[in-house]
Amino acid sequence: MSNDWTRPSNVEFPKVWTTFQAKHPTTQEIWKFEVKDLPVERFDEAEDIMIEHFLNEEQMCKSKGVSNDPVSLVLARVYYRKMLEKKITLICTREGSDEIAGINVLEPATKDDEKIVLPEGTDASVLDLQVVTEFVTKQAGIYEKYSVDKYISAWGLYVFPKFRGMGIGGEILKARIPLGKALGFSATGTLFTSSTSQAIAKKVGFVDDYVVTYEDLGKKEPYIEFPNVTSPLLKVMSLRID
Repeated sequence: MSNDWTRPSNVEFPKVWTTFQAKHPTTQEIWKFEVKDLPVERFDEAEDIMIEHFLNEEQMCKSKGVSNDPVSLVLARVYYRKMLEKKITLICTREGSDEIAGINVLEPATKDDEKIVLPEGTDASVLDLQVVTEFVTKQAGIYEKYSVDKYISAWGLYVFPKFRGMGIGGEILKARIPLGKALGFSATGTLFTSSTSQAIAKKVGFVDDYVVTYEDLGKKEPYIEFPNVTSPLLKVMSLRID
């Protein structure tokens, strides 16, 4: 999807939005973290993280074999670059370190979003994900629920394995609140594709807007099958920001 939204020039960029402490699950040490904007000079790094790590683990992508489809990977890079250029993607780093512990690629969803039109005959597994995302998002009706013409959407929350078990995913999700307030958004909504991500979102206040089984996605509209998924449900969940 694409739109003309741009980050307001009066909002500092890049900016630290939240800080938190967490206990390391093995050493029991207390580590300090920051959740902040992804700076421009790290766009390439972020794009690589999503392509090389997130797509390998996210269950819809795994089911459709996106990481093994060269055309899908090219399209995914195009999609991610468009999102990163909106300058609202969040990363989490440990205090005193530049190493990215987690990342959430965000994008502004607006009512005037334009569908990405590809050349006729384009065959890529990632297109099935685009169709499903557009379908379930429409069913969720976030614009109508919150009476808004824009909200913060996302495509991908990833925490590196060495940093898991410290609540980083939830803290990144919570950071959408101060980010959204500063940027003029009053709601955020996301498609959560696994039981783990859904539980994290619920814990920080997200509510269900549309829930469907992967089995039903293949049997009913949009008639797209996702074999070998490990979680039964796909959910669109949202959170009021104001």
